[in-house]
Amino acid sequence: MGGKWLNKGYPVEVDGVAVREYQVWYGVKNRKNYNSTYDNVAVCKEWEDYGNFYEWVTSQKGWYAKDVNGRSFTIDKDIKSYITGDPKIYSPETCIIIPNKINNYFHLNRKLQSNRELPFGVMKSKVYPNKYNSAFDYHNKARHKSCVEEAQELYLKQKKQGLFDLVDLYRSDLEETTVELLVSFDFYKYFKESGCNMVV
Repeated sequence: MGGKWLNKGYPVEVDGVAVREYQVWYGVKNRKNYNSTYDNVAVCKEWEDYGNFYEWVTSQKGWYAKDVNGRSFTIDKDIKSYITGDPKIYSPETCIIIPNKINNYFHLNRKLQSNRELPFGVMKSKVYPNKYNSAFDYHNKARHKSCVEEAQELYLKQKKQGLFDLVDLYRSDLEETTVELLVSFDFYKYFKESGCNMVV
């Protein structure tokens, strides 16, 4: 098998194809060049060196794991940065390795906020004129609520439980510190600080 090597013998290419570690490192370093949302995101000095990044990422539990769809886990800086209050920077202190399903679980669904008359995560019943429900249970008539506050409470509980379920599914491939971060995540605080309409 052919290969190319960068400093200290860390692999860059194998048979003309960039190895995953190098692809991720290169993407992290250059993301701001092709995505304006990363203009204020930095890479720590330590990770300017590919060898340092390679050592860290390959030592992380989950780096070689696959999700239920056979996809590799991803590197994320936002979840830990939000919880700890650290600046948005790619570094060993701010990044975690998680499956895409968990990473995407924290993305705000703006469709749930498109109707400003309703709180975030709440939908109005099309069956019962004066009833509301969580966006998770929109078609479950048994869980319709009489007020938006109760519907949003239900949404938050289901959102939290959904994360617990994902963590349980992938627990064996997650660092214990990552598990602790995820299960302690405050969705209410996160949604409110993100400008969502919260009423509970």
